[in-house]
Amino acid sequence: ADAMRSLCRCRAVIFDLDDTLVPTSKIDRAAILHAAALASGDELPAVVAARFSELLKAEPFPPEPSGLDVPAWRTGLWERALSGSSSDGRAGASPAARQAYEAWSSERLSSFRFADDVDAMVRRLQSAGYKTGVLTNGHADVQRAKTAACG
Repeated sequence: ADAMRSLCRCRAVIFDLDDTLVPTSKIDRAAILHAAALASGDELPAVVAARFSELLKAEPFPPEPSGLDVPAWRTGLWERALSGSSSDGRAGASPAARQAYEAWSSERLSSFRFADDVDAMVRRLQSAGYKTGVLTNGHADVQRAKTAACG
C-alpha cells in the first residue's frame, strides 16, 4: 500500500498562463484603451477599443493559409477598428494602425508579469519538491513573447 501511495503521489503542478498566473484580460483591456487613445484621431478611444476587442476575440490569429504573420494580422485588425470597415485589412495598414499595434503590443508586454504572490507560490511549490510547468494555448509566437515577458 505504501509503495502504491508513493507511485500515485502528485509530483508536479501545471498552470494555465492567461488569467490564471497573469491577469491577461485586465492587461489587454488597459493596453487596448492606451493604443486606441493614441491612434483614434477624432473618434472616441473607447469606441475604437471596443471594436478592436471584438475583432481580436473573433479572429485572434490569421486564417490559414493567409501567409500573414500575427503582427501583420493584428495590425490589420487595428486598421479595421480605426476605420470602422469590415474589410480584412490586408490592403495595407495606415500609419495610425501601425502605431496602434505597436503601442498595444508594447504596453501589454511591458505589463505582462507574474504577480508577486504567484511567484512566491510557485517558489514554495518548487522548494517542496514539486515540478512546475505552464501550459497555454494560442499562437506559439504570441505565447512565447508573453512567457518571456514574465521572466
